Amino acid sequence: MKTIKDIVHNEQYIKSQGYKIENNVIKGVDINIIAHFGNIPCLTIMCENIYPYCNYNNMRGLGYLLKGFVEFFEKDREDGVMLSSIKNIPCRLVMNGNRAYGIGHFMKDKFILFEDFSQLGTDHSEKGGEQE
Repeated sequence: MKTIKDIVHNEQYIKSQGYKIENNVIKGVDINIIAHFGNIPCLTIMCENIYPYCNYNNMRGLGYLLKGFVEFFEKDREDGVMLSSIKNIPCRLVMNGNRAYGIGHFMKDKFILFEDFSQLGTDHSEKGGEQE
């Protein structure tokens, strides 16, 4: 099963893939339940001028996504973390044009791509792929 530690990349890797890095601020994290898609819960990350992550069907691993996000940004607390307290976090966005493909820690050389992030908590072999 993939964890956040399995998908972290450094800045050199991100730039070698042709991405640009932009400073930004995470204004909040929330769960969006979209009736149009059958009331499926979706994790949404909201930044200052963009919603870089708002996939409509990420419920399967929603708990793993939240856990990974909290661990990645080191926002865990002994007595727990409420979604409403996850806000105003400086970050770096992994961009290609005007589309965000990932997010990075503001003070540390660590980034995650959303394609990998969406797979947290899944077993790669569930999709018929090879185990890493």
